[in-house]
Amino acid sequence: LSHVTALDGLTVDFSPVAGLPPMRITGWSFCNPDSMRQQLSGLRLAKSSDVLIWHGPVAELANFQGDHVNLADFEDLGTAAVLLGDIHKTAYVEVKGSGVLGYPGSTELCNRQDPLTHTFTLIDLAYGPTGWTVMGMELVPVNSRPSKVLRLDDEAQVAKALVEVRAWAEVNHRPGQVFITYSSDLQNVRAMFLEAAGHGSIVRAQSFDRAVMNTVKALDGSGELPKIESYMSSKVQGAWASNLALSLAVMPVGSNYGPALQTACDVYRSS
Repeated sequence: LSHVTALDGLTVDFSPVAGLPPMRITGWSFCNPDSMRQQLSGLRLAKSSDVLIWHGPVAELANFQGDHVNLADFEDLGTAAVLLGDIHKTAYVEVKGSGVLGYPGSTELCNRQDPLTHTFTLIDLAYGPTGWTVMGMELVPVNSRPSKVLRLDDEAQVAKALVEVRAWAEVNHRPGQVFITYSSDLQNVRAMFLEAAGHGSIVRAQSFDRAVMNTVKALDGSGELPKIESYMSSKVQGAWASNLALSLAVMPVGSNYGPALQTACDVYRSS
């Protein structure tokens, strides 16, 4: 496999053990649900791969609503394993006729919502009367880059956090990464924490508008999005992009954006 740099759209034969049939591995890139189902149907008929690798969300494991491929779409592929990427969580299930299916998670913190502990998945496959089969799995801890997650609302919190990050950096003795969500009225946040975190460290900073956050907090739990008029003096006719931006801005982390996009499109069509 030394010549393979990406598996998107490729099927390769891998021979881990001399004298045994090769393990056939197929890789697919992200695609829409209908295209994915068509590809799965072809693979199901051909029974041509031992391992399928795909970058994309499976509804039950990603906790997505709407039109996404689901576990039933992956049944009876004739594979030993379906190895997935895209969703930063560790989750595996058995799928009828397709072996193990799941996500390994990320080897280091990539988003603020990721877990702070990281592993990679070691999968033991053996060749038997029915072909390649998963015999065992193990989650192996990864000594990943030290990570710290902060939320900063005011100058007092910034001052306290800078002291904490400097002490944290001294203990680490190696570059780390700091994720910061901060109020947009605070200045030079990323620059200050880059200095505090030390040479080679990464600081990812994202600001939020306090007015929007207060609007979100004021939601009564009904699940309804606040109207754009709630913090704009007047609504520009046909300002569908503004409605879209607001809808996405106030949705909780991890929400499915489909309904918000549909709402924005409906607003656009009616304006």
